[in-house]
Amino acid sequence: MSPFLMALLVKFGYVGTCFTGFQKGNGENSIEDSILAILKKYKISDDMRSAARTDRDVSAAGNVFMIRAVMEPEKIMKILNAHSPNIYFIAYSFVDDDFNPRHCKTKRYTYMLKNPIPSFASTVKKFEGEHDFSAYCRKDARPTLRSIKSIECEAQGDLLKITIEGQSFVWEQIRSIIGFCNSPLMKDHFSDPFVNPPDRRIVAPPEPLLLSDISYDGITFTGFIFPDKLRSLREQIDFHNLRAKIDEQILQAIHAKTREL
Repeated sequence: MSPFLMALLVKFGYVGTCFTGFQKGNGENSIEDSILAILKKYKISDDMRSAARTDRDVSAAGNVFMIRAVMEPEKIMKILNAHSPNIYFIAYSFVDDDFNPRHCKTKRYTYMLKNPIPSFASTVKKFEGEHDFSAYCRKDARPTLRSIKSIECEAQGDLLKITIEGQSFVWEQIRSIIGFCNSPLMKDHFSDPFVNPPDRRIVAPPEPLLLSDISYDGITFTGFIFPDKLRSLREQIDFHNLRAKIDEQILQAIHAKTREL
C-alpha cells in the first residue's frame, strides 16, 4: 500500500453532552457531522465509517472510525484536533482497504452508578453470556441475540464502576440493564431476568456511560499526543469541579436560610 493512499483507522474520544447525538443527520451538531465537516473542508476525505454509534449524551474515550485519505496521518490528526472542540483524536493505524471497523474483537463500556442498591453487583452478573436482550434494549432492525463477555463491578466511594465487555450491543442495551438492576422491579425477576422479563424498560441516564475502548485482532494503534487539547480538557474538568463546589455551597446556604424561616 502506498503511504500516500491509505485506509486509516482513527481512535477518538468525545464529550457526548456537547453534541446533539452521534449519527450524521442527528440534530444540528452531531459528532459524525462535526467530524465530516472538517474532513471535507480540508479535503481529507468525503466519508467516514464509524465502529460504534453511541446514544445521545454518551461519551467515549476510545471509539474508532475509518477513512480513506491521501494526506499523511500525522497531518490529519493535527487538523482534526485543531478544529474540533470536545472531540479528541488520540491514535491511528493503517489497515487494508476492505477493512470493516464494525468487526471488532471487543467493545468495553463503563458506567458510573451513584448509590447502587445492595444487590446490584450480584444481579448484573446474570446478564453475562449469550441471551436474547429484546426486553433490555430499544428495538430496531438488528437481531437482539447478543453475547456479553464480562461484567465487573468496582466500588469507588459512593460510586460503583461497572465495566461491560462484548463484541456488539444493541440500542440502549447497557443502559436498560443498568436501569433494571438498580430498580425495585428487579426483586420480582431475581432468579432469571430472561425467563420472566419486566413489562417495561427502565433506562438509566446516558451521561454516566462511557465507551472506554474498541480493540481489534492484529491491529496496533500509534498514539498521537496533542498537548494543547489535553490542557483544554483538564481546564474543563477543573472548571466543572469548581462549579460543583460552588453549587454545593449555594445549596447549603439555601437550606440554612430555609431553616431560619
